Amino acid sequence: MSNPMAKFALPQLSIERVLGIGLGFTFLYAGIASLVDPISWVGYLPSWTAAILPAETLILIHGVFQTALGVALATNWMLRTAALIAALDLSAIILFYGIDTVTFRDVGLLIMAAALYRIAKGDLDAT
Repeated sequence: MSNPMAKFALPQLSIERVLGIGLGFTFLYAGIASLVDPISWVGYLPSWTAAILPAETLILIHGVFQTALGVALATNWMLRTAALIAALDLSAIILFYGIDTVTFRDVGLLIMAAALYRIAKGDLDAT
């Protein structure tokens, strides 16, 4: 007896692909949104960054960085390196921005990036 839902089945994706697509989407969304409307993101910068560069410039630089990182993660390009960079970026956000009502999201994404790095290295059973 055939399964009538078989024609709607999704292709089998590895854990690496699922994590890469999920993290990639998140970084692409944040990167593109900050490039489209950098002023809306300025409030997320710690005040001490004003001594480095104007806030809008820092947001635009980070937006380009996040967009490129999102593409790398989503397309599996240099996946281990991209996952490590994502984990470091998220760690910096948590460290320098601090704890607030959405920190849980950043911690969850950090754990996903760390897991992807470990899986990509082959030292975590991905089955």
